[in-house]
Amino acid sequence: MSEQPVLLLGRKRNSLAERYYADIRPQLYHRFGLKYQYGVRTGRTLAEHLDSAAQLVLTVSHLAALDEMKRQVLVAAAVVHDLNKLDPQERSVKTLARDPEFLRSQLYEAGVLTWVDTPEKMELARRLIERHS
Repeated sequence: MSEQPVLLLGRKRNSLAERYYADIRPQLYHRFGLKYQYGVRTGRTLAEHLDSAAQLVLTVSHLAALDEMKRQVLVAAAVVHDLNKLDPQERSVKTLARDPEFLRSQLYEAGVLTWVDTPEKMELARRLIERHS
């Protein structure tokens, strides 16, 4: 995904929310729109679950007036927070969050790797995801 602003109805798409809705969200539904969950989330797709988490983070981080860098890392973590459901072997979230290659690949596949482009941002995303387990 490009970090360059894209023209949207004659204006630039710059905000994090605009980039999420135009670039990231469609990818979630393309990848996981038919992957139904089980247990307490029976009947809900993984795409719906990840999208809901990302929208919550977008809203709360905006209301909290967090800076763009922190918001990007939070949204990136939210988009892939259920790493175990993204892993064919369904290893634990903690194990997968501590696997740099797997985490990086999932962030890339989700289109948010450029949002966690420093070791510090990657570590923050990793810790946030790991806390989810």
